[in-house]
Amino acid sequence: MYWLFARFYKKRFIDEFKKIESKYRNKYKQEKNPKFKKLWNRKPYRDLSRNKYMLEIPNFSKTLKEFLVPLLQNAKEYLKKCLNIMKGECIFMENNINIEDILMDLAEICILLREYRPRVTYKYVDLSELQK
Repeated sequence: MYWLFARFYKKRFIDEFKKIESKYRNKYKQEKNPKFKKLWNRKPYRDLSRNKYMLEIPNFSKTLKEFLVPLLQNAKEYLKKCLNIMKGECIFMENNINIEDILMDLAEICILLREYRPRVTYKYVDLSELQK
């Protein structure tokens, strides 16, 4: 049950993130707003945009801090509960999952938490600006 809750929260994070991302990608496509050009150019195929390209979106850091990161935190907590059950050598686990699956999901959640941490006053510097 805990594993399914964790998967639900991770999926909800990804869905909400993609809604925000697609809204501003479409805004660039329709209005050609240069502020969102990097978001349009740098989106990997079938993946999420990196946080450094999402910083240009208005109030994204606030949304990330108040709504999106708690979803990942909830997923992480449920996966930790799931690991505690597996430590006791539980023979029966729902959906026939292994401890490796739980650890892989936990690693993905930790990577997402690291990449999408709120950066309220932090700005990235382009390599070309550093070389000048």
